[in-house]
Amino acid sequence: MKIIFEKNILNNVLTAAMSAVSTKNIIPATSGILVTTQGPDKVTITAYDLEKGITTTVPAEVIEEGEYVINAIRLNQIVKTLSEGDITIEVDEKCMTKITNGRSEFSMPALPGSDFPGTPTVDTGKDITIPQSVMRDMISRTIFAVAQTDQRPIYCGVYFEVKGSKIVAVSCDSFRLAYTEQECEIQKNEEAYADMSFIVPGKTLIEVMKFLSDNEEDVVKVRIGGKHALFEIGEFTFFTRLLEGQYIDYNRYIPKDNTIFVKVNTNDFMDSLERAALISEEKAQVRNFVKCNFNDNVLVITANAVSGNVYDEVAIEKNGSDLEIAFTCRYLLEALKVCNVEKIKLSMSGPLRAMVIEPAEDEESKFLFVTLPTRMK
Repeated sequence: MKIIFEKNILNNVLTAAMSAVSTKNIIPATSGILVTTQGPDKVTITAYDLEKGITTTVPAEVIEEGEYVINAIRLNQIVKTLSEGDITIEVDEKCMTKITNGRSEFSMPALPGSDFPGTPTVDTGKDITIPQSVMRDMISRTIFAVAQTDQRPIYCGVYFEVKGSKIVAVSCDSFRLAYTEQECEIQKNEEAYADMSFIVPGKTLIEVMKFLSDNEEDVVKVRIGGKHALFEIGEFTFFTRLLEGQYIDYNRYIPKDNTIFVKVNTNDFMDSLERAALISEEKAQVRNFVKCNFNDNVLVITANAVSGNVYDEVAIEKNGSDLEIAFTCRYLLEALKVCNVEKIKLSMSGPLRAMVIEPAEDEESKFLFVTLPTRMK
């Protein structure tokens, strides 16, 4: 196999492919990228760690056809250091790879393409096409509440529901819940389409979000099969294993009987919590919480530690009785950072009951965050 790439094209595709390269080395081929020639002027690059993968086809001059697996980390490092211009990758019959660029030359072993694990296909599935900006917003407003590790794998992903023209996304890590919904134009594959639900691993969505733009004209095509999903974004196709299992009845965990309602400027609240986090989030701090005292039209935020204390005030509009309640500061901050609205409404009923965060005014997209308080010792 012998291929000539333009450096910038190869560098960009390798950078993208690294998100799906395995670092566990259980199967040697998963730590590499599969390079497959497609005729005289195209090459397909694929990375797959058995859970998520990415593939794309790029222009190149194919002098000799072939299919080989090349170590991704080493190849990526080499390409980044090479000079501008053409890069030639050549693999001989003994699976030795030679990479040349001007007077620079590297060599390393490769693996035959047959060693690469088979990638999943979703030939018949339910297809939806939505604006990339919608998908990006929905992921950003739920990904922070995805569990990192949990005995119940479904908590390690985002649950999606598609009903008519409405898309719902939900995540929950047992301490907080994130919900968002949006009405938008959804192009559907009518032959296979029906209302549906699926759970996408959070690790996949983090990588997918990096490729989503804010341009309302750009779209992402999502194809759902039995156990896998595909995301087609521009020239790239992401594929992922779906999480299996019945998702929680999230509506049961959203308090409906709150009696205390507070409106507050999002940035003012966030800035105050950032200052409180300097004390409450200290690594040696055992009492890892920030105290919120809602009194009349003032929110008093305090945190105490061996190294010092913090006191801050934020103006609010309150309906209902006064309340003192404590939270893990990081949980509140992560929710506030993705609100992207001027004012939010906080709904509460007691010091040990969950607080609901939602927009204070009507917004095009609806979101709602539920955060459990912590006991004040």
